[in-house]
Order: sequence, then C-alpha cells, then structure tokens
Amino acid sequence: MVEETASPTDRVITSSPTAGETTQEPTAMPSGGPTMTITDSPTTAIPETMAPTTESPTSSPTGPPVTIGPTSIVPGLSAETVAKQGDFSTPQGQAFFFVEGYPGFEELPDWRKQQLFGMATFFNAFNGRRWPLSRRLNWLDADFHECDWASIQSQPCDLENKMEFLGLLNDDSLTGYVAPEVGLLTELEELSVDLCGLTGNATTVLPEELSALSNLRLFSVSRNALTGTMPSTISSLSSLQFLHLDDNQWTGTIPADWGQLTFLREINIGGNIGLTGTIPLEWAALTNLESLIIEGTSVSGAIPTELCNVPTLTVTADCGNIECC
Repeated sequence: MVEETASPTDRVITSSPTAGETTQEPTAMPSGGPTMTITDSPTTAIPETMAPTTESPTSSPTGPPVTIGPTSIVPGLSAETVAKQGDFSTPQGQAFFFVEGYPGFEELPDWRKQQLFGMATFFNAFNGRRWPLSRRLNWLDADFHECDWASIQSQPCDLENKMEFLGLLNDDSLTGYVAPEVGLLTELEELSVDLCGLTGNATTVLPEELSALSNLRLFSVSRNALTGTMPSTISSLSSLQFLHLDDNQWTGTIPADWGQLTFLREINIGGNIGLTGTIPLEWAALTNLESLIIEGTSVSGAIPTELCNVPTLTVTADCGNIECC
C-alpha cells in the first residue's frame, strides 16, 4: 500500500516561541520530574573576547598532542576539547569558562560535570547568546538546574535528572553545528535539530562522537541544508527507532549498513533529490519498519521483497521511479 502517514513519536514536540512573543507562565510537570520556571534571570557574564562563533568546527590545534589529566576539570574529554580550554573564541572554551564558575562544580558527580559541559557547548555552538530571550531563558544560569533551562520539551530529564531530550526546532535564523561534546550526554533518547539553519557537509556539522549515544531512539535533522552523503555515525545508533533526514540536500546512495538497525520503525529521507541508487537488500532485516518515506528522491528500482512482506509497513514513494509493493 502506498500512502503518506504522519510519523508517530513518543513525545510531543512544539515549536519554541520567537523573540516577539511574550513569556508564558510556568507549566506544571508530572510528579517526580524537575520543575521549569521561566524568569528573566541573566546568564553568566562572559569576557568581551568571548564572541559567539558562527563557523563549523575547525581542525584541531597544531603542536604536540594534549594529554587528558589534571588540566581538565571535566572527565572524559578528548585531547582536542581540552586543548581549547582558555580559547574563548570556541564553544568549548566558553563552556570551560562556564563550568569553572559554576558553584560547587568540583563536588559534582562525573556524569553531571559532563552533562553541564555538553549542554553548555551545545548552546554556544548554536550561538545561544544571540537567541531570542524566549528561547534562551535560564540557559547557563547557575541558579537553575540544566533540566530547567528553556527547552522545547517540558520534561527533558529522567527522574535522576539525566538529560534524555535535547533539541531545537523551527528557527532557520539560527546558525551553528552540533558540537562533538553532545556525545557526553550518553542518556539521550531524542536529539532533534529541525529547521535550525544547519548547513554544510555532514562531516563537519554532525560529529562522529554522536555514535556514543547508544540509547538514542529518535534522531532528526529535517528541513536544513545539509550536503554530502548521509552520516556514517547513524549505523552505530543501535537503539534507533525514528530516523528523519528529510528535506536536506543529501547526495549519494542510501547506506546499506542501516539494515543492522533492526529497531527502526520510521525512516524519512524524502525531499532529497540528490539521493540515487536503489534500496539496499540489507534493509530486508528491518522487519519492525512501519513507515518508509522516499518520495522526492532519485532512488529507483524495486523494494526488497522481504520489506514488502512486512504487514505493518507503509511506503511513500514516487512510483514512477520505485517498483512499489
């Protein structure tokens, strides 16, 4: 059967307010979760030299490799990240400045140090200090737990205050990239950066460190301007169920190794006319697939018979190119 259906997800995602909208009253959340309070509290001051960066990450500094050790107050960082400590022109340097001034930071458990650093780097990599006030409320404000920083998800953390949801939606005026340090948020289940001004090749905008997110169920970068082949890191996301890469500028063929992501329920790669080739035979292993959207691509040929035999599958495709089930 060929039809287009809305993609089900396990959470409700709403658009963030724009700069011209008024601040809303706090929203009550389920018992046991953190409470988000919307205030006009200013964020931590930063040096004048700490100008927001709008560029994608650059190559690692030259010189001898940096050894991870006492020079870093955040455990588990790469040598490239540690080398940026004190460099306020980078999101990592700005994140170091934030955690160095965070009250009681040294007494926090390691996972919390990593969470604060990863969130701060994400914020700075997307030039968060240029966001409208309604979007950046409480971000990098030490008076608020990071689970209470303004978010498109009312309850982004689990009961242990570990970050499960991170995302930005529906603001193509944003610039930036997904920082490698997002890989420190190992409890993440959903990462959504839709219509957020992501541009350029996936190798510079979507880092390999995302492969550390073994709990990720939803990964979405829809409606951006991403180019090149689709990121290889996706095949490492072993828990992935929902994959949305639609309406970008991807080129090349569909990765065959996605066939090992046997929990996948939705794949949306539509609206990428530069995608070519056929649906890989390896995808026959995706027996849990419910929705496959390949409309608006140059993919052609037959859908593997095994996929056609999946009773729950709905395919949305250009039947002039695809031999539909």
